[in-house]
Amino acid sequence: MLLIYILAILMESQFLSNIPVSRTFLPDMEELQFYIAKIYVQNQTTNNGPLVREFEEKLKTYLGVKHLFLAGNATIGLQIAMNALNVAGKEVLTSAFSYVAAPSSIIAANARPKFVDIAADNFCIHPDLLEESISDYTGAILPTHVFNAVCDVERITSIAEKFGLPTVYDAAHSFGIKIGAESVFNFGDISVCSLHALKVFNAVEGGFITTSRDDLAEKIYETRYFGANRSNTGFNRLGFNGKNSEVHAAFGLANMSKLPDVFKEREDSYNLYRKLLSDLPIQWQVIRKDIVTNHSYLPLIFDSAITRIMVETALTSENISFRRYFQPALNRLPFFNDETQMPIAESVSERILCLPLFYGISRSQIERVCDAVCKVFYIIERD
Repeated sequence: MLLIYILAILMESQFLSNIPVSRTFLPDMEELQFYIAKIYVQNQTTNNGPLVREFEEKLKTYLGVKHLFLAGNATIGLQIAMNALNVAGKEVLTSAFSYVAAPSSIIAANARPKFVDIAADNFCIHPDLLEESISDYTGAILPTHVFNAVCDVERITSIAEKFGLPTVYDAAHSFGIKIGAESVFNFGDISVCSLHALKVFNAVEGGFITTSRDDLAEKIYETRYFGANRSNTGFNRLGFNGKNSEVHAAFGLANMSKLPDVFKEREDSYNLYRKLLSDLPIQWQVIRKDIVTNHSYLPLIFDSAITRIMVETALTSENISFRRYFQPALNRLPFFNDETQMPIAESVSERILCLPLFYGISRSQIERVCDAVCKVFYIIERD
């Protein structure tokens, strides 16, 4: 037992010397035990159990949305959304700068992703280029809210209404974001958010789907459970096993009490980064002034891929982790068989680096990260 304790201390010491790019925050043990005890009392672990339903109701109230359905993850959520819209045989317009889950969900629905380039300031799909890309084959629009920003939802809504197209937002990053006083999930026909362990709010694994349309809500509910109707007496459509478990709901419910602290601390950490790196010639993501963001990521755009590589080298030497979301640009992935040019998305994907940002990061850790980045620019200026 003593040996195990010593090994645990040594592992913790090594962990603390490294700075991860992100880290899961866990609920207080007492709160989690309260919900886990309910699972034992109710003896139900899956199949739309009482904790899943409670979690859905609390999320609906917290976010101010009409319909919300937990899913096993955001990727299956996007597949369910595509299925509900019946886009088979059509093109779906989507961002070239996003995670692979978005176009993969389009292909899973027997549709074809058609990539659209992004705006250089907020890294979201460019509405002018979106409108130019619409054709007789277009069946839906699937834009991504990227990092801390949101798409131009007003313009996209206008375009969608003009051409009679449904809109599904990949809102995996967007928990808690508001446009004015309105949840970002209330824009478009469907939104899908992730509850993955490393997201700003997590249930260890999972996601959810929101819609304000009653007709789509019924399709989403049935598609998530193999196509079965609510009374589970028959099947109305093709569907998936998209459900989530009582255990994941327990983690999510227990974590909800931490949300005010999480958002406040992430905002403070983000602002400290901005202050410490303010003199450097780097590009920050532009966030609209009417947005209440969640500070979920710390993306920086450098002037060149060479500078980015120099920063990566400096961070690695200090045992500091980083991520290159998203590279390459999706149109460059060979299995999508897309030969179009996306100059902005391709350029951003070559120059971007996301620095460590998570609930629990300390001021000294942020200062250590910034020191490593600043040293690179001191070398560049000196040479």
